[in-house]
Amino acid sequence: MANQRLKISFYTQNPIIKFMKTRSTYSDVAKLLFYDKPYLLLKTLYYDHSNSYAAMIAKKADCSYSYITKLVAKMEKYGLVKTEDTKHKRMIQLTDKGKKIFELMRQVK
Repeated sequence: MANQRLKISFYTQNPIIKFMKTRSTYSDVAKLLFYDKPYLLLKTLYYDHSNSYAAMIAKKADCSYSYITKLVAKMEKYGLVKTEDTKHKRMIQLTDKGKKIFELMRQVK
């Protein structure tokens, strides 16, 4: 019984859940973020203050380039990252919304 109350209070008091419930795409964003690779992508962008590109992130997160580009496209759709095409590379930056989400996730993990 106490364990059930703990689970319920986690979901009602968790700041990430509260933040995402205010958005209409709550379930889509939750599905996207609560895995290791999306967390590592956000972490890399958060701590690497210069512009990053997909190949570098893929190497740091130990996953394929194609997977990172798909994640970036989804995160860009939800406003967590923004991309900018340069002459040779597509640079990826974390938005303010992405920074807030990562800070909340960092408290949970």
